Amino acid sequence: MKPFSETEPSLVTEPPGSFLLLSFLITGITALLYVFTYSFALQHSENVIPVGDQYVYITQLFDLIEKGRKDYLNTLTTIVSDKNWYWLYRLSVGVSSPFLIKEPFSICIVNYIFLAIASLSLARLAIRLKLSFNTTFFLSLTFWLAPWIYGYWTTLSLFALQLETSFYWILTIATINSILYALEPKSLKNAFISGLFAGLAVWGRGNSLPYVLFVLFCPSILIFWRAYKTKNRKLAKPALLFLLTFVIFASWFYFFTLKNIAWYYGRGFGNIYDKGGGSIAYFFNNFTRIMSDMGWTVSHFPGVFLTRNPSSNWSVILSWLFHVFTIASLHFSFNFWKRKPAKSHRLILYTSLTAFTVYAANLVMGLVLFSEHFASGELLVYFPMLLMLVGSMLNSFCLLAIISKTFSSQFFSKSKLACPAILAIIILYGVICTRTSTPLTQEASLPKPYSVEKFSKNLDRIVGGKPLNFLWYGIAYNPSIINFYRAKADMRPFNFTISPEEAQVLHENLPNETYNRIVSEEKFKNTFRKVLSRSQYIIIPEKLSKFDYMLGNPGLSKKRKLVGQILNGPESPTYAVKMILHDHYATRLLLLNRINTGNIPKGMDSLEIPYGSNAHQGNYPNTLKYDQPLSDPAPSFPLYLLWDDSTSSFWESATELPQSLFFRFYQELQLEKYTLSSGVHGQSGKRMPVAWELRGSNDGEQWTLVDKQNLMSAWNENEKKEFSVTSPGSYRYYKFDFQRTSEPPVIRIYEIELFGKQSEDQLRKLEEWDFFAWENDG
Repeated sequence: MKPFSETEPSLVTEPPGSFLLLSFLITGITALLYVFTYSFALQHSENVIPVGDQYVYITQLFDLIEKGRKDYLNTLTTIVSDKNWYWLYRLSVGVSSPFLIKEPFSICIVNYIFLAIASLSLARLAIRLKLSFNTTFFLSLTFWLAPWIYGYWTTLSLFALQLETSFYWILTIATINSILYALEPKSLKNAFISGLFAGLAVWGRGNSLPYVLFVLFCPSILIFWRAYKTKNRKLAKPALLFLLTFVIFASWFYFFTLKNIAWYYGRGFGNIYDKGGGSIAYFFNNFTRIMSDMGWTVSHFPGVFLTRNPSSNWSVILSWLFHVFTIASLHFSFNFWKRKPAKSHRLILYTSLTAFTVYAANLVMGLVLFSEHFASGELLVYFPMLLMLVGSMLNSFCLLAIISKTFSSQFFSKSKLACPAILAIIILYGVICTRTSTPLTQEASLPKPYSVEKFSKNLDRIVGGKPLNFLWYGIAYNPSIINFYRAKADMRPFNFTISPEEAQVLHENLPNETYNRIVSEEKFKNTFRKVLSRSQYIIIPEKLSKFDYMLGNPGLSKKRKLVGQILNGPESPTYAVKMILHDHYATRLLLLNRINTGNIPKGMDSLEIPYGSNAHQGNYPNTLKYDQPLSDPAPSFPLYLLWDDSTSSFWESATELPQSLFFRFYQELQLEKYTLSSGVHGQSGKRMPVAWELRGSNDGEQWTLVDKQNLMSAWNENEKKEFSVTSPGSYRYYKFDFQRTSEPPVIRIYEIELFGKQSEDQLRKLEEWDFFAWENDG
């Protein structure tokens, strides 16, 4: 029993026919999974406010798609010579750009491609077990059994568009191919493929190199050991090819990105060089405190990736189960080799050794480099821990392989129905997991994505091209989300004028201790005043207490009193409240317009001073209250369905008639004509309005009748009717007073189109971002 001896003949390369058929099946099942699940991603983006860093990346990817369509080769060249180190994801999207559209569900295809490549790599490994085709096909889909790869479960899931997503898969692919190389160290092909994927993994993220070295550690030791024991010179050429391939890719990457990476990881968070506050220094300086909390640390690591609650009992149980599972898998794999030291069983032992190594290395790295957060009872690390999940799934592969070898079923092996059954069951499992882990609705208190999108598209009109800066970072209204929606609509990014140095003071999400150490009170005051001085418009929370989450930085909660002092001080500019926005949990945000003292624009209110006093909250009667928080439960038929270009969706109200519908435009305009449409449902004609009045106003109080309709004929299904305004005039406000339907009191309208012009402009159809709309209580 010499598991590392070269006296055994090399493993036979996989039969080309088997791998070709497996490639066809894996590619097909991956395509089917995408076809059956992408609609969930589409529904999610339509109904749920986008959250998280991934939408910063997606905005960049939208720009990349556009550039790729215009100049494909130059775009790819730019990606691999950029100071931005998101090379892997950007390259995969850039290569696919001719086939992608500016929608998250489209870019998700890249993740499915990574899944297919990982499964194909695992198929190459499974073939060497010399099992039946059906069993080999099942083992190739081991990664598909993990529930966290589906939907939006974690940052690694197929719908997630973050660096961790592609990095997880490329690490998985690199790990498998490094094992294949260790199994056949004479193979030039395996050496090159292993070096290629390991090099591409370095391109995955700024801190990728330690992860890749963990992946390569065990296979490299195995190869070195075999070379040392056998003195076989034939292993030198593949090793040199592997090393050159890996070094070339890694060197190319760091030649362009090292300076930026060093800057990023030298700012305080994750800074292992800073003797005063870096993670390694913190570990050694606080060793006693850390050891006293080690029970919490071990028991909760990495359970959060399954229960999403690091303090729950299930989190503790699952964490320990994964630790035990990793050790047990290595034990079973080694004993299996001892009992049956066949040539094909060597890969089970190699795979288990590699899986254990990467799992344990990632665990230790988390304990050391992120000890500050563990000791304080926080879990501010990337979760799930990438290599721990790679190791867990490879251990699962080993155990399934041992079971298949020990309890082989002739019926399963030879049945012609087994392969289609595997395909159907796996697809069904994937669809169920995707649906379960994909939110299709959100809390009623949150603004609708459509409303935030409309605000984002119309931001140029709202601020008139003047500088705007956010002093807030909520769920819905923040610079990242706004520019995401603008990029999606082929609009230029809005230029928020905060510099990188100011962003480090106002934007960075640093731990309190680190933030307060690097940002003094005077530095904060000066930065805040500079931003105010050049901002014609700012967005701040209505209540000073909401600055706890100002710009996503918990450290700024210590500075909120300074914010109040500055805004209430005699040197502060005078502001008028132009608009009230609503963010998460009905938090009200004020869009402030800097004005000359005493020069309050029409339709606005002056900012209440002292700012932050609870006695003055909510007293802005003339201000447009945009996007009112929704009631609970949320209405089934929101207004935006009136202009979604679909006659299968509709706005409906069952309140007492007459029912009023208001529109406020940014400037006065003359409405010339409009259309109403019924839809495809059988009762649509009876619920459409048959009598109404259209009125205009410039102050929202005094209304002038501009059109009146009393239809003599009923509505047909899926019918559009056009109406000319009988007494057009130039107004900023319009309202429909719907007085009668054929089936009172329910009123239903499928589509409204408005056509108007400003001064001498030509008649045009007004888009949804030209106006705000609200119902009776608006």
